[in-house]
Amino acid sequence: LYEGMPNTSIPVYEIKTNKLSLPISLQYHYNGFRPGEDASWIGMGWTLQAYGVITRVVKGLIDGRSPLHEWKDYANILDVASFTEIQEEIKLKNIDTEPDIYFFNFNGHSGKFIMVGNRAFTFPHQDLKITGDGNSFRIVDETGTIYTFADKELTAPKATDGTNSPDAFISAWNLSTISSADLTDQINFTYAEWEYRQNNNNY
Repeated sequence: LYEGMPNTSIPVYEIKTNKLSLPISLQYHYNGFRPGEDASWIGMGWTLQAYGVITRVVKGLIDGRSPLHEWKDYANILDVASFTEIQEEIKLKNIDTEPDIYFFNFNGHSGKFIMVGNRAFTFPHQDLKITGDGNSFRIVDETGTIYTFADKELTAPKATDGTNSPDAFISAWNLSTISSADLTDQINFTYAEWEYRQNNNNY
């Protein structure tokens, strides 16, 4: 179905080793200017496809930060609905009622998953083995190639008084290494540190 939005990819380079390869390209996908939207360093609507990243969308409370219980502690929604005290704790934000959603994009693979313990469940299902402990993630694809995401990005929301909120959390994990299945070949990534501040304006 054509939506009237251009989606252009321009090959730039391909990193090749004995057993690994990583294509680099510029991708353009733009659906119109939005107030407050900032252009990337290569231009509005353009992105550089040259590495990989896992990003997190927080749902409810940040996974692992619930003072009392998390959503996975309750196998049945009736366990929550039938107890008034649990509902009160939910209102006080002491109980996390839903899992965060993680989105991944690397070397031709993209999708989303949730974490249950240290194990990931993709939806829809993909033939990928994803494990993580909150500090890093490891993805093994169908060929056995290993992708490690360990370079973290932090997000610190602003408090209502304009000061930095103490609730900074890991919002993204950048690809740090690609390893061949037999661990004899590897591509390493390094990143420069930078800080970005966004003003929250109402339109």
